[in-house]
This record gives sequence, structure tokens and C-alpha cells, in this order.
Amino acid sequence: MTLYFIHRGQCRKGKQMTFEGKVALLTGSGRGIAKEAALQMAAQGAAIVLNDIVEERLRQAEADVKATGADVLAVNADVTKPQQVQEMVARAVHIFGSVDILVNSAGGSLQTPRFLEEISEEDWARVVDFNLGSQFRCTKAVVPFMKKKGWGRIVNIASSAGTHGEPLAWSPAYSAAKAGVLGFTRQIAIELGRHGITCNAISQGDTETERSHELWAEGLWPETEEEIRERYKHHPIPRMARPAEVAAVITFLCSSEASYINAENIMVTGGAFISP
Repeated sequence: MTLYFIHRGQCRKGKQMTFEGKVALLTGSGRGIAKEAALQMAAQGAAIVLNDIVEERLRQAEADVKATGADVLAVNADVTKPQQVQEMVARAVHIFGSVDILVNSAGGSLQTPRFLEEISEEDWARVVDFNLGSQFRCTKAVVPFMKKKGWGRIVNIASSAGTHGEPLAWSPAYSAAKAGVLGFTRQIAIELGRHGITCNAISQGDTETERSHELWAEGLWPETEEEIRERYKHHPIPRMARPAEVAAVITFLCSSEASYINAENIMVTGGAFISP
């Protein structure tokens, strides 16, 4: 057996992840996970395009990103409206020259009924369009600019509801839409990889965000805060995820260092859901 010793100072210093020269568009980034990812990328040099439909939180997110020293554009746009998506991307390209990174984070259950027999056709269509249709719309709008540069990163926010279902929380419409996100992610990853564009998904478990606390306060989450914390005591990591922890995975997938990760679904659940 041969042993090799490297003296201190002989190791090459690890390359720091950087987003210098990159433009990142994150939908639903007025708060929560996407806002945290925006802050992380901004701190590493990215120009940031924020998006939300609630003006107050969009402006607060804009101020927080500006505080990092990054260039930022905040766009109030509804990602279920094709024209608004096109206008948002056009503004980003006009100001920054391109869109290199897309994080499709806008989504949610829209407080629709949880049970199959209670869901209307309209409920189903709204939830599927908000969670899946919006990702199609935004991706289609930015891909031509990524192709032109021969480089791009797309991260689609899915959910453990789309991989395992959610017996306590969300509706069949939400779970079906998030499962659709995974199929969409894989197919466009196959299509776009040859153009230097990677596409991956994140399936996070329960994450303690501002929205979580709103739902608990309004009695709209099937479990109380105390009940969910009690349930998590039996998980491998006995707590809910923090937004910054999920955002860190998104940030890595958006980096140049993740150049050979494509068509993957990364489970960020603290071991609550274990895939083979």
C-alpha cells in the first residue's frame, strides 16, 4: 500500500461558487424558498429578477436583494397569464440582456377542497394551471435566450406531494400537478441538454415559511402547528425544513458546478421520504 502525503499549502484552493454575469429569474420570489434562493444567488454576483403578484411583499423582497449589492428587477406578474409572462421576460431581457437561470417556484393549493368528491372542474383546472401550466409558460419564454448563449439552468419546484402523495395536507389536484412537474422536468431536460441547458426539480417536504404560519393562524392547514411538530419528532431529522436549506439546493443546481446534473428530482425532506 502506498501512502501519499500532501503538505499544507500544496492543495489547490477550492473554487468558490459564483454567479457573476448571470441573470436569474425566480417566480413566486416575494417570500419563502424562492426569495432565499434569490438572496443566495445575489450574494454571489447574480442579477436578480423577482416575481410575485402581491406588491407589498415584492417590494420588501426587492429591498432585501438590493441590500446585498446586487442588481435587481421586481416584476408584479401573474404567471397564469401568458401575456404577463411574456412581458416579464421581455423586461428582464431589455434591462439585463438575457435570462440565464429560471427557478419556477410559483405555486400552491389555492385553498381548494382537499377531497376528490369536493373538487370542482374549475378547482382542478386552476390548481393544475397554477402549478404546472405556469412552469410551461415561463420555461417556454426564457429558453430561446438560453439557447442563444448555449447555457442555462432551470429548476422546477415540485413537492413530495407529487412523489408520495400527502395523506394529511393537499388535494389530488395539487399532487397531480406536482407529479406533472416531474414529467415536464424530465422531458425538457432531455430536449434541452444538448443546448447546454440543464433542468432539474426539487421536491421538498414540509417547510416552515411565512405561508405555513399564515395557514396555521387561519386554521387552513389540516394539522395545527403543535400537531405537525409532534409528528416531526419521529422523522430522521426531527423538524420541518428551513427555507434557506431548500434554497441552498436550488442555488447549487443553478450554478456552473452542477453542469452534469440533469433530469433529476432532488428530494429535500430530511429523510422523511426515502427513494431507492
